[in-house]
Amino acid sequence: MKSKTSITQSPPSCRLDTWLWASRFFKSRKLATEAIKAGHISLNGQKAKPGKGLKIRDQLTIRKHQLQYHIDIIALSEKRLSAPLAQALYFESEEGKFNREIQLNAQKELRSGLSFDRNKPNKRDRSSMLKVKYQHPDD
Repeated sequence: MKSKTSITQSPPSCRLDTWLWASRFFKSRKLATEAIKAGHISLNGQKAKPGKGLKIRDQLTIRKHQLQYHIDIIALSEKRLSAPLAQALYFESEEGKFNREIQLNAQKELRSGLSFDRNKPNKRDRSSMLKVKYQHPDD
C-alpha cells in the first residue's frame, strides 16, 4: 500500500520551477519557468534560473499579477499538493499579507471608476466606438 506524500519527507533540494508549481503559485511548470526567465522570481535577492536547487529557509520574492509575495520556504515538495498542504510549504509574514491587501484594494479603487453598459453594443454603438478609438488627433 502506498503512503500519501507528506511534507515531512521532503527531498534535500528541489528545482525552483517544480516547487513553484507544487506550491500552487503557477498552474504549470512551463508558466513557472517563463516567470523565472522573465525575472519575476528572485531567490535570496538574486535572479534565479528554473533549475536552481531550493533549500529550506531560502527566501523567494514572487511578482505575479502586479502583486508581490515575500515568502520563506519551510518545506520542499516535488509533487503538486492540495491547497492546504501547498500553503504549508511556505511562510509569509503578516506584513507581506497586509501590503498585498493594500495593493489589491488600490486596484479595486482604480477599477471602480469604470462603468460598462449592461447591454451588448449594437452595430451603431460599435461603429461610434471605433470612430473614437481610431480618430486621428489632427482631425
